[in-house]
Amino acid sequence: MKTFRVLLGESDEQTIKRMKKLFSLAGGHVEVRSDGTAALEWAAKEPPDLIVVSAELVGVNGYSVVNKLKKSETTMQIPVILTSKTATAETFKQHKKLRTAANAYLLVPFSDKQFRKAVCAAAPHLDLDKDLEPKDKSLRESEPTPSPVRCLACGHAIPLKSGWENNLTPETIDNWTAGLCPGCGSGMFTLN
Repeated sequence: MKTFRVLLGESDEQTIKRMKKLFSLAGGHVEVRSDGTAALEWAAKEPPDLIVVSAELVGVNGYSVVNKLKKSETTMQIPVILTSKTATAETFKQHKKLRTAANAYLLVPFSDKQFRKAVCAAAPHLDLDKDLEPKDKSLRESEPTPSPVRCLACGHAIPLKSGWENNLTPETIDNWTAGLCPGCGSGMFTLN
């Protein structure tokens, strides 16, 4: 597995945690900047292999960051994914028409499949399609016993690792889950 560098312009801790985990599965080293100005400065000094930027960044918002990245000689060739919690598909459709559009777009919350699709669309040269697949085979795809763990944010049943039966308590939920809800990306769980 080859390694690559990602600049993540994001301030939401849940999203940062989830993206770090997903990129680390594929050998990615993630550098986080929660301020748009700081993200632009870091990208110019140490150009990464991929930039993922949130539209809701503080300082310089994500739309402006993408615009500046795509206009700069230093960063214009770096693939960029623009994410947003507040945008709509229509907002992204309009942004795609700009000369300084991002290479891919991702609405938050997103599924693992949507994440892989955006990364592969933005940076096909990294050839990460298979590397971004979850490697933890102990997560059950389909369980004979329904999961007693639910996401507090969306109510989704959370897949559990093998062996959770008789070992699951409120204190050990994190030990038996993948860490984030596959439905919405939240990391807040409860027992039924």
